[in-house]
Amino acid sequence: MSNVYQTPEASLVGDVVEASYQPKIFSFSGRIGRLRYLGYCFIASLLGYVLIIPGTVLMAGAGDNAAAQGAAVLLMAIAYIGMMVMTWGYMVRRLNDLDKNGWMSLLILVPLANLVLALYLIFAAGSPGSNSYGPAPVANPRGMILVALIFPAIFLLGIFAAIAIPAYQDYVKRATEAQQMLQAP
Repeated sequence: MSNVYQTPEASLVGDVVEASYQPKIFSFSGRIGRLRYLGYCFIASLLGYVLIIPGTVLMAGAGDNAAAQGAAVLLMAIAYIGMMVMTWGYMVRRLNDLDKNGWMSLLILVPLANLVLALYLIFAAGSPGSNSYGPAPVANPRGMILVALIFPAIFLLGIFAAIAIPAYQDYVKRATEAQQMLQAP
């Protein structure tokens, strides 16, 4: 007969394997890290634009055809709503990675608080190991890292273009004016 007050036989010290899972892009449960959040949002944007751009072209070519215009508006609305639902789900999953409730995502609707929330989602490190929303996601593959880094690269390229193009146009304008003044008798 065994004693119920006897110490356990198993070793309490050893390799503890932390549970993890492979996140899926079209899932609304679990956790995702910073890079996966940026990558998934970039992919959702691309998928939305794949439908919005043809809708815009259809709208431009519709002319006075009300049925074609209505179809174009419907296509763009479905794409936009789908894109918003996907990115909202990614925001909730990212908050879950930070061990925060998904209801905190409603701060995105409050001016200035949405900026703070966006920066928090992008730069805050997720909780290590398992938390109250599930196990930690697996490490990011190289493809996901590449997709996630394309998003900020496009953002920085846009800022650079917004500064450089007007400056270049002003330079060309001044150079042309100076050249015309030198050629004038």
